[in-house]
Amino acid sequence: MAKDSSIIPFPSLVAARPRPRAAERVTELLARPDAEAAVGDLSVEDLYYLVKDVDLADAHSLVELATPEQFQCCIDLDIWDQDQLALDGLRPWL
Repeated sequence: MAKDSSIIPFPSLVAARPRPRAAERVTELLARPDAEAAVGDLSVEDLYYLVKDVDLADAHSLVELATPEQFQCCIDLDIWDQDQLALDGLRPWL
């Protein structure tokens, strides 16, 4: 089956996203009295891109507040490359 050239690969989408104010947004979320609820209200995509924008190494406090479902989905987004597992992406999350 021929590959559809109109589909943008997922890593390209992440690289192409603008990164304005990501660190400020994380700081604002973590400073809220209802930080756990605020993070839990984020869509998986919003949380994932926010973590990627500030770098996972700098987002541990944010990831700690994620719901189990958000956490699992973020891992899934990082370790799957189409239908192939890329397990090297798992270690940083754990």
